[in-house]
Amino acid sequence: MRHDTILSIDILCVGYIHSCMDTNASTIDAKSNVSLNKKSEQGQTTRHKILAAAELVFFEKGVSASTLEIIAERAEVTRGAIYWHFKNKDEILNEVLDLAANPLVEKFREILSQRKTPDIMTLRRASVAPMEMIARSATLRRRLAIGMLKCEYIQDNAPLMDKTRYHTEQMTMLLVSYLKAMVAHDNSISLVKPPHIVAEAFFCYWTGLLIQYLKHPERISLVRKASDYADVFLLPMVIQRNVPISAMNHDFYKDK
Repeated sequence: MRHDTILSIDILCVGYIHSCMDTNASTIDAKSNVSLNKKSEQGQTTRHKILAAAELVFFEKGVSASTLEIIAERAEVTRGAIYWHFKNKDEILNEVLDLAANPLVEKFREILSQRKTPDIMTLRRASVAPMEMIARSATLRRRLAIGMLKCEYIQDNAPLMDKTRYHTEQMTMLLVSYLKAMVAHDNSISLVKPPHIVAEAFFCYWTGLLIQYLKHPERISLVRKASDYADVFLLPMVIQRNVPISAMNHDFYKDK
């Protein structure tokens, strides 16, 4: 047999061996990826179980009385499983509070950004929509109640206070920017106070209203009256020049 023929066969054999090795490696990689994906899904399922259990425990017992042991028992996982996903109870609480606040912040931002030119009607819709979301979602109400009614705002709870401050500042900055842009765009509109004062008062007003609603839902109907509650605040704060406040009723918004 010629030397070059032998060499060609050797090359083919080596190529086949490499091909088999690549195929085996691909099979191993595929199996490994499936295994990793399965573990990842299981991990996410466990994480969600822990959060769901913690939410119920926080709501029923209050945050201070809730322990990792109670949460683990409710979630039907070990305490070690909790520590695998979360550093401590504060981290679990922070995530629950994010689940409460983030949808509201995003809805507020979404509506304010719908029009290129800021106007009072858009601001009114942005004020009403988050309240209607809360009124229609028992889960959202439960999560908000944890942050507003089931926590002790003391120095030992600094992470909670930081988280609450963060969410409030997010929405306040959005509102301040919008108010400034609205006044700059429409010369017929003015504010009774500087934008940052109006924004701070706005969230104090809504926070107080929301706390009362969470405590006494039978007294306050956010579904039917959210727009009216918005008017009570916005009418005195946002003034149409040359129009007396007494004349600024619901029709003012319709005209805009």
